Amino acid sequence: MSKIKDKIREIFGIDYRSLAIFRVGLALLILFDLYVRSKALVAHYTDYGVLPRVELISRFTPPMQFSLHNISGEPFFQAILFLIAFIFALALLFGYKTRVVMVISWILLISLHSRNQFVLQGGDILLRMLAFWAMFLPLGGKYSIDSIGKKKKEGNYLSFGTLGIYLQIASLYVFSAMFKSGKEWFPEGSAIYYALSIDQFVTPIGSFLLGIPFLLKPMTYFVYFFEYLGPFFLFFPLFFGPFRTMMTFAFIGLHAAMGSSLYLGPFPWIGSLGFLVFLPSWFWNKLEMITRREEAKNLKIYYDADCGFCERSVNFIRTFLILPENSVLPAQKNALIYKEMNEKNSWVITDGKGRKYFKSNALAPIFSASSIFWSFSFIFSISLINKIGDKIYDIIAKRRSSSCKIIKKEERKRENKVGVWILNALAIFFIVYIMLWNFYTLGYKVITPEQERVAHLFRIDQKWNMFSPFPLKEDGWYVIAAKLENDKKIDLVRKGKAIDWDKPKNVALLYEHERWRKYMMNLWDRENAYQRTLYSRYLCIKWNKEHSGDDRLKEFNIYYMKELTLPDYKKPKVEKVLIHEWKCY
Repeated sequence: MSKIKDKIREIFGIDYRSLAIFRVGLALLILFDLYVRSKALVAHYTDYGVLPRVELISRFTPPMQFSLHNISGEPFFQAILFLIAFIFALALLFGYKTRVVMVISWILLISLHSRNQFVLQGGDILLRMLAFWAMFLPLGGKYSIDSIGKKKKEGNYLSFGTLGIYLQIASLYVFSAMFKSGKEWFPEGSAIYYALSIDQFVTPIGSFLLGIPFLLKPMTYFVYFFEYLGPFFLFFPLFFGPFRTMMTFAFIGLHAAMGSSLYLGPFPWIGSLGFLVFLPSWFWNKLEMITRREEAKNLKIYYDADCGFCERSVNFIRTFLILPENSVLPAQKNALIYKEMNEKNSWVITDGKGRKYFKSNALAPIFSASSIFWSFSFIFSISLINKIGDKIYDIIAKRRSSSCKIIKKEERKRENKVGVWILNALAIFFIVYIMLWNFYTLGYKVITPEQERVAHLFRIDQKWNMFSPFPLKEDGWYVIAAKLENDKKIDLVRKGKAIDWDKPKNVALLYEHERWRKYMMNLWDRENAYQRTLYSRYLCIKWNKEHSGDDRLKEFNIYYMKELTLPDYKKPKVEKVLIHEWKCY
């Protein structure tokens, strides 16, 4: 039974180091996502943009779905919410009050997603699902501010939360494969050909691959069957460490290949992020053996044990530079070191050769011992840097007595067993619900319309139908033929340049970023025809706010230059489709 339990923990548990790197990656992606979205803050999230709140709430918001971003449609209010989300993502990055910060970050994330559905893509669904399951995991157990001064976390963490995030990631690929029912995937094997023919997505590397026909069918079959079978191999029990590591990097490689061939926004990065939790202890142990620095073996960092601030500071350095646990020691245990500490009014660092370092000069051997930041050690050997550092150190040292009173040793809290049981019970409920929901999206009547409200409330609604049942064949680009008050004719897509009906050299680069690409692709969908009126109104307001007199916008027509991808590299005809007419008023 002991061996069975150990095997279950090995397969379904998550190494604390994997949880730490997952936390860092999740925080960085949230920060980057906020940065990209902020470029279109007014356009996408205010009442002056493409989706005012009155239209969003009356036409597009399902029951029980909420958004804090709907409180106000003013740009200043939206900027405040973006700033708050940015601050909490930073706290998550460093692992400060991790559980609380993760919950708030998740609330702000689903609130942002609910504000404008027309700029969302598959990566956003996966990001909010990873954030949802992250709330059930101890992300701050290692390499975090929360872990400083606490008992060292080792081995794997096992709960229904770990099972939940594993099944969530695996279901993405299995259900994605189930949605790929078109003959283009199997048996024809032409799906990659059609995917790489989507000009709105394809990158230069994708265009190059499109020119190698004999590769496309094997690539299609590989993706199709790998999505079906790959997730099951992640839980293969034999040769577990090496095999899971291989499968994990195979999935990350798949996302890298997709991201280099197609402009898919953050999806390849978010997909790769999810697989960080699969990295087993075997991988981290091997990596530590390879990257361990010789300088770290005998490094000793001595601090004043009577100073809580000092202890916390050196443990902060040890944690984030990933130094050995036994490298930090109280100076009081060594009479000679303690004497020198008081004489120099400084911490004391010794290296493997018995050399001693004080004040800011001690940072050079410390950084040199770090397996990640060793290359920065030379900075602290520069004379000017040391002089400035010593001045700062002296200022802090003079106030050490008052600092010691502020930061005291935290008492270790007992594990809240009731809280653990509640988390596990919730995890079990959501595992069952999400699995049923995924079958529901395939057409099985396993969830009633009333039960849908749970998914909308927690934003765990998901549908993994990317490139399904086959890749998009109806491609194209926009021309917005506009007339100014002075009768000059321009193209608003090309930011006021002359109208050009010819196909751009790179259609994908017409869009400022992924959010605008997704919005404009949704605009072509006939189900979103009403959105064209809102978009037209926004274009008038934006242009006329930035121009005056005869340069003001008078009227325009939105054309979609439809291009149907034909089989076997046949050259398609371009159809000029007028989808909307508008007069500014």
